[in-house]
Amino acid sequence: MIKEEKAGRPCVIYGFELSGEDERLPEAEIIALFETYGIEIERISRLNRLLLLEVRGEGGSPEFHELISRIALSHLVLEVFALTDATLEEIESAALKMRERIRGSYAVDVKIWNNRNFSTLELERLVGSWLYHRGVWVDLKEPGTLVKLYIIEDKAVMGKVIHTRDRRGFRDRLPHHRPFFAPGVLKPKLARALVNMSRLKPSERLLDPFAGTGGILLEAGLMGMVVMGLDIQEKMVRGASENLRELEHASLILGDARTLPFKDASVDGVVTDPPYGRSSKIKGGSIEMLYRSALCEINRILKYGRFAVILADRPVEEVITEAGLLLIDRYSL
Repeated sequence: MIKEEKAGRPCVIYGFELSGEDERLPEAEIIALFETYGIEIERISRLNRLLLLEVRGEGGSPEFHELISRIALSHLVLEVFALTDATLEEIESAALKMRERIRGSYAVDVKIWNNRNFSTLELERLVGSWLYHRGVWVDLKEPGTLVKLYIIEDKAVMGKVIHTRDRRGFRDRLPHHRPFFAPGVLKPKLARALVNMSRLKPSERLLDPFAGTGGILLEAGLMGMVVMGLDIQEKMVRGASENLRELEHASLILGDARTLPFKDASVDGVVTDPPYGRSSKIKGGSIEMLYRSALCEINRILKYGRFAVILADRPVEEVITEAGLLLIDRYSL
């Protein structure tokens, strides 16, 4: 493990293998989650799709484990033991230092990006042999420790996997697997990432004023938030209620996002995917007027200093500013 003493607490490096949905959003999701839980990042670096964060002594805390369990747009999280040059001598040295930390069964998985000097299978065999010592054994199916080695251009990163994304859970929650389905809705991974961008903790109140089938609310509710949804169509409210029936703290209202039935500054965060005016039903005006009115209402009910995450198929910077909101960042999906 790479550790560096700072202010009495060790710093540990964690690696996040980012997924390829977008160039910037997976990294932004992780940074937002660290901000959510108040865990200080000492240093940020990136090697291709491996994001490296140097964190001050929070790895064993319940907050850190809750944080990594929420991540949607990273394949896995790695506790880094070595960051070195990509030479056989350096890799062997790192493996020999790491092997004393391995107990029980283990396996080695190698990933090579932009380097043609190594063979994946040969490196897995070599590292596996370097890690072996009395009392441990190789188990390729269910290893107690999965050692991950990345060869990224001229650098090597070695560590153990401490979290993998729940692919089956996301697959089971795909829109067409839910009781109520409508076309054009967000996939669970993206919905969860957007909720994470809102920087909400469990038990805080999240509103989706264009709830649709309830996909955003479902992901937020599964992470322990109190979720509230609004939709102007009765069939959507009924259908979303079916999709959210397993959640303990979820409420849905038939209503108009332009006149939200909530008090000023009463909501901790807003995440929403407004209609685009093609496949969705819009009542009482144009899509532009809908955005303007809804954003003004979002600003009214949102607590000061909290976040709204809004999807749009058109430039909305001017509308956001006119509504009294401050634009922090934007992403293209």
